[in-house]
Amino acid sequence: MLIVIFSLIAIIIMMRMCAYALKQRSRERKIKTLKDNKVFLENLFSNLSVAVAVRDIQDGLRFLFWNKEAEHIFGVSRKEVMENMDAALSSSEMMLTMNRNDLEILEKDKRFSGLSRFDAPDGSALFLYVNKRIISHPDGRRWLLMTAWDMTEQQQNVEKLAELNKRLQTVMEVSQMSLWTYDIKKDILTYDGINGISEIMPTGNQCKLKNFLDLISPEMRDRVSRNVFRFLKGDVPSLHEEFTLYKSFSRTLDTPVWICSHSTVMKYDAEGNPVIIVGANKDISEQKELEETLLQAKRSAEEANRLKDVFLANMSHEIRTPLNSIVGFSSLLAETEDSEEQAEYSGIIQNNTELLLQLINDILDLSKIEAGTMEFVYKDANIYALFSELEKTTRWRVKKSAVEIIFEDSPQGVVLRIDPNRFMQVVNNFMTNAIKFTRHGSIRFGYRRQENGDWYLYLTDTGEGIPAEKVKTVFDRFVKLDAFKQGTGLGLSICKSIIDRFGGDIGADSQPSVGSTFWFTLPGKRMAVD
Repeated sequence: MLIVIFSLIAIIIMMRMCAYALKQRSRERKIKTLKDNKVFLENLFSNLSVAVAVRDIQDGLRFLFWNKEAEHIFGVSRKEVMENMDAALSSSEMMLTMNRNDLEILEKDKRFSGLSRFDAPDGSALFLYVNKRIISHPDGRRWLLMTAWDMTEQQQNVEKLAELNKRLQTVMEVSQMSLWTYDIKKDILTYDGINGISEIMPTGNQCKLKNFLDLISPEMRDRVSRNVFRFLKGDVPSLHEEFTLYKSFSRTLDTPVWICSHSTVMKYDAEGNPVIIVGANKDISEQKELEETLLQAKRSAEEANRLKDVFLANMSHEIRTPLNSIVGFSSLLAETEDSEEQAEYSGIIQNNTELLLQLINDILDLSKIEAGTMEFVYKDANIYALFSELEKTTRWRVKKSAVEIIFEDSPQGVVLRIDPNRFMQVVNNFMTNAIKFTRHGSIRFGYRRQENGDWYLYLTDTGEGIPAEKVKTVFDRFVKLDAFKQGTGLGLSICKSIIDRFGGDIGADSQPSVGSTFWFTLPGKRMAVD
């Protein structure tokens, strides 16, 4: 019996020993597995391209883990962090900043996630996307887990893109360009709403292509439409067009808007057909207006040069004619003793002398005007007295003609603070032209005050009149009303320069075979009435 009992006991002991051995081997395998897992995880997290750090909250925020990427980013080794935390924290501004942030998280018991800027050891800006959170163990232990990604390159690219967009926006604003896109398949033209072009567009700045082409001035629409559809088919890689818009989607424009449009293909489909078109439009109305102004100025300059050439070519003739008359009739005057012939020759010599003097004075005045040296001596002058003297001298000049000289009723107390000689130069020029082109009827002159306070001075004749196309140019240089009559074609141009200096306006109204009125105005502030 004892043997049986001992045998059972031995069996039980052996079974317990076997069970213990099995349990021990299982525990050893688990420990090994845990160790292997720990090594694996440490190797895994150590070699991640993301900085990983773990701090023990219960042990004064001691570092428990610090991977290679953390070493690279913060410039502090794992050994420094793990062995001497105080030295590690004080080794760089980045570490101090990180520690302050960790303390704030613990104090407020919160998590943090976002982009943070740090000053790298070399002084450059370092941008990290940081994620920090508190993790807890069922047994109550707590750790602070930090992960950080280096986003410096991405942030720099974002900043570069933002700067590029800002520059582009500035360029668009400075250049007054308006961007647009056109989706060919959807047939949607979209404007960005910059620089006023979008005012022409409907609400939402979108429309169909045909609707926009309908805004183009009719005389240009067919040409632009043909080129646009060639471009959309892929026949040309880009398109440049200039055209005018004569209306918007809501109204007809008061003045057509000149548009310069550049476009190119941004996207093709698999078959190589254009899908998305991008372009820029610019309002070039001011440029076109300037070009037209410059063109007109060029034409005017060319016409002035042409007229000057004609003037210079004719000047020798204009000067020789009175000189020849003076020389010729002076010789005849010296040879004759007949008193009537002497009087006739003297009159001819005097007339040609006056004409020659006028030619020379006009040329001298022109040179002074171009040089800016024409002198003005301002005095108080009684207009009535000046016009009365004009009446007397003119009646003597036309005493043998059928032309009546009439000084019409005008106020007598008007005093003008001007250069009386230059003033009479204008009036005498008007009178000389009137006498030259009036064979019968009358020449009337006078002055009156206008409603705005300015003074209106005029001379009206019943002469040949001036064709409508020439009235606009009578005050231009080298323009002669009649090529067969003597003169330089400078007189009226000089008159205009004088009146401009006086601050007034000058003009002419005429009707062929009826007569002409030459007039000028002077500001009322230059006038005083006794």
